[in-house]
Amino acid sequence: MAGVHRVQHVPAGVPKGKSGMRQTSYATVMILGDEQAAPALTLRRGDPGVHVAAARGTGPGGQNRNTRDTAVRAWHESWPGIVVTRNSGRSQTVNVDEALAELARRISAEGLKAARAAVDANRHQEPDVAFTWSAFDGCVRHHASGRRWQLRAWEQGRFSAP
Repeated sequence: MAGVHRVQHVPAGVPKGKSGMRQTSYATVMILGDEQAAPALTLRRGDPGVHVAAARGTGPGGQNRNTRDTAVRAWHESWPGIVVTRNSGRSQTVNVDEALAELARRISAEGLKAARAAVDANRHQEPDVAFTWSAFDGCVRHHASGRRWQLRAWEQGRFSAP
């Protein structure tokens, strides 16, 4: 069960009935969802929603780079905040391929980030469940409902959820 767990026990060698010798520890237990790798996103120049604009390249590379439209900007309609610019290659084709690969990587990262945020928002809506595991009393107590289970039954998974 997720939530805050309190574990109480009496150290070995202490006579039974010495309740003042209890040691208490706290642990927060979280259940994390399975992260599945997002399928590899591939973008092509002709895909709907994909836009590529060309411009003159600057810098070293010779006359071809300075007189031809080799620099590119790529963006996707569904992700207007992500724009990739490439000016590193001597040809437009190389720059378009690199820009679209980078755009696909950034879109995948944003999608994964949004999915994690949705899971985290759902997790924060769940109530904090608190349990006390008391080896001294031999039981597990649920704080909100007051239900108790025998410690051995709890450890073996023989209990119903609160």
